[in-house]
This record gives sequence, C-alpha cells and structure tokens, in this order.
Amino acid sequence: MGGGEPSGANSPIIMSAQPGLAADPGSIYLNQWVGDLETRQALFSGAIFIFSELARARSICDFALSVSRETFETDDLETAYHHLSTSDFARLAEAAKRRFTNSDEIKLLLRDFAAELGMDPSRYYFDVPRLRIVPNYDYLHAGVSYAYAPHRDPWYGGPQYQINFWMPVLAISPQQTMALYPSYFFRPVANTSRNFDLEHWVAVERPKAVEHLDAETRLHPLPLEEIDTSAQVRFAGAAANVMMFSGHHLHATIPNRTQRTRFSVDFRFFNVEDVTSSGRGPAKAPDNIDCAATSIDFGMGATFKLDTFASYARSAKA
Repeated sequence: MGGGEPSGANSPIIMSAQPGLAADPGSIYLNQWVGDLETRQALFSGAIFIFSELARARSICDFALSVSRETFETDDLETAYHHLSTSDFARLAEAAKRRFTNSDEIKLLLRDFAAELGMDPSRYYFDVPRLRIVPNYDYLHAGVSYAYAPHRDPWYGGPQYQINFWMPVLAISPQQTMALYPSYFFRPVANTSRNFDLEHWVAVERPKAVEHLDAETRLHPLPLEEIDTSAQVRFAGAAANVMMFSGHHLHATIPNRTQRTRFSVDFRFFNVEDVTSSGRGPAKAPDNIDCAATSIDFGMGATFKLDTFASYARSAKA
C-alpha cells in the first residue's frame, strides 16, 4: 500500500475492507481509504486517518526540503538556527514559507496527492499549503514559529467542514510534534474566539509575524479553561507520513524543547458538497459547539478548485 504513481480519483490505492465503519473521536484508520463520503463521515465524527508512503506526500516533502535548503543555504536544516540570530532565522523562515506557499509547483503536487489518495480533485477546494518551521521553544516560539495553544480551526475562521492534512518533512519525535485532544471533539471549551476576525487577521496581523521575536502579542483565539492533556494524541511520524483529521478537533503545538527544528507541512481541503450545503449534507460536519469568530465566509474566498486552480469566487459564479 502507499507508493507508486497516482492512480486517479476513481481508483484509490488504499481501500478499507469495511467501508462505512462507524468511528468515535480518536478512532485511528491506518492506511485505509473508505470512500469519499464514508471518509468524510468518519472524519466529522472525530476519526483520525494516517497514511504512510504515499508517493505524492513524499514529493511534497521533497519540495519543502528543496525550498528550505536553498533559502537557509544548508543541508543541515534542523540545527541551522544554532548559528543564526533570531531575527535572521525569522527572516529566512518567512522567505521559505512564502516561496513554498505561493509556488505553482505545490498546487500541482496537491492535486496529484488528492488523486493518489482516492479523492476526485474536481470535487474539492483547497487552501494554500503552509510550511511550518518550529525551532527550540526557548529560541523562538512567536511570530513565524508561533507555538499554537489548544484551539479548533473554526476559532480561526475555518468552516466546520474543513479537512486538515499534516505531515512532517523530516522525521520527528513526540517532543516536536502537535497534539490532538479527541475527548474534546463533542465537548465545548470556553474560549476567546469572539474576539477573532479572520479578515482583520489576514490584512493586519498575519503580515506582522516576522516582527515578533521575543513574545507573541498578536490576538489569537485562546482557551479560557485548563485543557486535560491526559488523553492527548501525539503523532510522531516519519518524513511524509500524513495525518488527516477534522479541523474541529482541538489541537495544539507541542513546545519544542529539543535541539532540532521541526519542519512540517499542512493544508486543508473542502468538499464541494459540504461547501454548498454549509456542512449540512450527507457527510454532516460537526456542529459548532463553542466558536464565535467572525468573517467565517471570508476564508473560503481565498481557496481554489483542486483540479483547475480557479479561485473559489470565480468557481462559485460558474
């Protein structure tokens, strides 16, 4: 299972013996694709999908490595920060992140990744992918390397039907990764999302990331209660291992106390049927149980069709 050339949306390379298997929050599917609708239903019930050795996932990571090595001018990316001031590191990280996100190549790779997995690219929108560069926490944990507190992506303006993909670019340990808190999937969390406006964030706050070196003063949505970490899930993957999960899952950055920088890639898909039904279609996105963020619809305006790369706004008019 896994490797090889993309087989197309109608011939997924990974298949479950039990399509439609019911899922509870924290259920993990390993190298199983259970069909498009069934997979979304499982995701929106809190299931987590792990895929290993997908050829196009490896291609995405190879591209991220190439961009990072050229930008930092070293092959030893994980320890490059040892020889850089935080301001120089932030400047280089920002440059690598921007080049990766804005390239035409990464869009083609995402389309082929979806087809290899078993998705029909014509049935999905995508948000531009992000390259995350997270060095030792005490060196830098703000701005371009912000360590995200526990949050749901809807707190940041994402729709309830958002599907997240996350993969390490280089192998990581549990001390470098991110955490999911499955026990909170159906449990509200008191938070400050009512103070978060996505349109303001994109126009004003996001461009300031490179300026934040000593502390993170930008207004993020934060939990107002202590999060029980006793049942957290930490994915310590090898390079190009992929974790797919609902953006509704509560998740956070683990403070990286190691001496090696974490390089990871994440991106988000949105099924056309879920978009047009606002998540109330057959897949039934999770209910909004605690999000009060504004400008939710603004984020979809920055997405693209996965097959043609046409903007959401243009596709919606077609």
